[in-house]
Amino acid sequence: MRSFLISLIGLLIWMTTAAYSGEPVREYAFSFSSPNDFSVGEYLKYVVKYSYLNLGTIEIRVVSKTNIQGKRHYKAKATMDSHKGIGLVNLHQVYESTFAQDCASAFFRGLDKKDNGEFFTDYTFNRSSGKVLIKKGKVSPPEVYTNETRSLDTVMLDGLSLFFYARAWSGSDKSVRVPVYIVEKKGLTLLQFSSKKEKIEVDAIDYPVAVNRLSGRNEFVSILGLTGKFEGWFSADNAAIPIAANLKIDLGSIRIELKEWKRNGWNPPKY
Repeated sequence: MRSFLISLIGLLIWMTTAAYSGEPVREYAFSFSSPNDFSVGEYLKYVVKYSYLNLGTIEIRVVSKTNIQGKRHYKAKATMDSHKGIGLVNLHQVYESTFAQDCASAFFRGLDKKDNGEFFTDYTFNRSSGKVLIKKGKVSPPEVYTNETRSLDTVMLDGLSLFFYARAWSGSDKSVRVPVYIVEKKGLTLLQFSSKKEKIEVDAIDYPVAVNRLSGRNEFVSILGLTGKFEGWFSADNAAIPIAANLKIDLGSIRIELKEWKRNGWNPPKY
């Protein structure tokens, strides 16, 4: 499910290296104008399905918007929990990201709750120096296992900020190569967007929803064996809220669907 944010991110969502053969690919530009916006207080809840099994849920929130050195920054939070009794996966993770208006990451934190404690991974990105500070350890009792600085050759997105980057580009006709920093590695994710309006149906909405499609191909294999092609559908409006995604894994495919939402004045657009 972590990879969903880089691939729906996909969609995480979805990771580090992807390949797409088709339209010419643009390099990622850290300066762009998008009509799509992120609303503070927005809450999205997704159900994650594998075949007839309900694996768990993903909740994503836009926590705040602030100005840092004259630039608009957002703080977002994602919580992922698997259902008890599902032997296929046992995940209880929280991700937080502070990112600039161009979705470049300023800070990322991952929290992983396990039977033997809660563990953290922090990335602090210094855009001007081209460095990232990596800290990893245990939350309680406090213990730091890793504390090091590494060089970066470009500004990076993290897994959660990539989720919002995909929303910013949704509805365009672009194929984009995006630099991502995850699990202490630098890589690229290739995404193809479409402005063509389509319709999709999900259990939580009683009418067909107007959407724009995102597709790509991911060569990174992560939790649950996420690999290969992925596709997501975003609401065909300025909210660009992901409605559903299909992610290929070794044993078949995972389906992610919007189940609940809270955004001032918003409902899924009818097709």
